[in-house]
Amino acid sequence: MMKRMTITLGILLAFVAGALAHCGSCGVGGSSDKTGHGHMHKLMEHAGQNTEMAAESYPLDRCPISGEKLGEMGEPYEMSLDGVTVKLCCDGCEEKAIQRKDEVKGKIREALFARDAADYPLETCANCRMKIDPDSAKKEVYGSTLVLLCGSMCEKAFAEKGEQMANRVREARAAAE
Repeated sequence: MMKRMTITLGILLAFVAGALAHCGSCGVGGSSDKTGHGHMHKLMEHAGQNTEMAAESYPLDRCPISGEKLGEMGEPYEMSLDGVTVKLCCDGCEEKAIQRKDEVKGKIREALFARDAADYPLETCANCRMKIDPDSAKKEVYGSTLVLLCGSMCEKAFAEKGEQMANRVREARAAAE
């Protein structure tokens, strides 16, 4: 019995150590206090950020394909189009959403902008931190987070750093609340 507990504890510790050493998105793996408390605190913060990201509110109340109210046909079908969370009335709309992905992503982007622009938490580009005008900024979406960018160079960088930019927006929104 004791040997089984030791093996289980060893596996758990290896998992935590691996997570602490390799988590680049929140800075875990750098210096900490001698107790390791700083690392564990960062790990717990990171877990909370992932939960917050999953719980983001979706901006549309209707299926972007059929126009049906989401939830009327049961649990909405959720998918991702190039990193953009899309909710459909049913899985039958998935193929059309893929075929019309630019149109679908545009509807979500515009709905997010209409909802979030007034209280957008950053006054600067989410990538280069240059001052932006929300009305003329480039609009991108990561998950269900609106990300405003200053221009086409930062828009190109979004393909690689979209998650990082969305995290910057979410962190700024949380700090403002």
